[in-house]
Formats: sequence, C-alpha cells, structure tokens
Amino acid sequence: MYLKTGNLWMPIGYHISWNYFQGYIFGFNVSSNAMRGIYNAFPKNNFLSGGEFGLEGGIITTLVILITFLILYYYFERYRKVQEVELG
Repeated sequence: MYLKTGNLWMPIGYHISWNYFQGYIFGFNVSSNAMRGIYNAFPKNNFLSGGEFGLEGGIITTLVILITFLILYYYFERYRKVQEVELG
C-alpha cells in the first residue's frame, strides 16, 4: 500500500482496522492475545481460523490479504493510466 500510494497512513490505518475487527468485532485472538468480540460465531481451533494464535495464522487471512492486494493493485493501475492520459 505504501509503495503504491506513497503515504504511510494507508497501511497504518489498514493494520489498525484489521486488528480491531479481528479482535473486538469477530472475537479472534490477535497475535496470541485473547480478545472478547461482539460476534463470536467462528470456531477457534481449526485450519481456517488460525487456531490459538489467531486469524493471522489461518488461510482466511491469506485470502483476504490477497484479495485486498489485487483490488488495490488494479485500482491504482487504473488511476495511473488515467493520470497518464490526462497529462498526455
């Protein structure tokens, strides 16, 4: 995110938002720290949720990060192309 935007606030905001939703909303452990969430419907000890470590250790995180990366990549590529056309 930083390399594409040149702004450090975007990755910082993404990281804070990720940890907040992971722990306080969905109730997953955050880096092995137990959290109490509002919505605790996900199983805690399996391959998808990362087990005791937390969501960061599961396959769901890998998919979310990959999808987010692809969305941001295509968004900024399209933005770059529009800027090139406008600037000539």
